[in-house]
Amino acid sequence: MEKKIAIVTQARINSSRFPAKILKKIADETLLSIHLKRIQMCKTICKKIVATTNEPMAEEIEKISKNENFIVYKGSNNNVLKRFYEATFNENLDYVVRLTSDCPLIDPSLIDDIVNYTISKNLDYCSNTLIETYPDGQDIEVFKFLSLKTAYKMASKNSEIEHVTPYIKKHSSFYNEQLFISESYNLDIQ
Repeated sequence: MEKKIAIVTQARINSSRFPAKILKKIADETLLSIHLKRIQMCKTICKKIVATTNEPMAEEIEKISKNENFIVYKGSNNNVLKRFYEATFNENLDYVVRLTSDCPLIDPSLIDDIVNYTISKNLDYCSNTLIETYPDGQDIEVFKFLSLKTAYKMASKNSEIEHVTPYIKKHSSFYNEQLFISESYNLDIQ
């Protein structure tokens, strides 16, 4: 049976180091648009979602995202776990891929590789960030929707809700816990 997989990229305007960076342009194209076009090349994804905020200028993110045929969800600025969950819970998903929009050169074939690996191993969580062997800008997390749902219901610390996956990672087999089965996807797997 084919798995239903959504890719969700987080996009926001407010950034302390480089505000509105995803709206900066290279040759008349925003970094966000470049990022979304690269995601379009994935072969394993059935839904494409941009999870953004209600902050000022978010309508620019929405416009670019819709132009690239992405579903747009606007949610909490601070509770990113809630925003992410609410962007996905009506989609009847098996797996979710988490990306961030400040990675314009994300590799679509690497996304597909990590998705396929996660499914083949029946993992609850897999990422190439647990042990970092890929360069910055290629950060990919894949997890079962049920893992996200559990994190959404159970996470209570600020550190667990202002990001999407800390609860999942902290309670996974990678950290000798038993709630989620996880693995790191590294260069040596290929």
